[in-house]
Amino acid sequence: MATQVPAIKVLLLPKDNALGTIFGGAIPSHIDLASAVEARKVTEAEVVLVAVGPDEAPVPIRP
Repeated sequence: MATQVPAIKVLLLPKDNALGTIFGGAIPSHIDLASAVEARKVTEAEVVLVAVGPDEAPVPIRP
C-alpha cells in the first residue's frame, strides 16, 4: 500500500475573530488549495474545483 503524505501543511489561526474560532471561509479555502496541489500531480491542464459536499461544523472550530 502506498504511503500517503500531506500535500500541504497549514496552521489555522483565528484571524480578527474575538470569539477565537476559525472563519467559515478559511477551511474551504485550504481545501481548494490542497485540491489544486493534488490535481497538478496528475495534469498540467487548468483545473477548477466546481463543488464540494455539504461542509457543516456542528460546533465552532477552534485551532
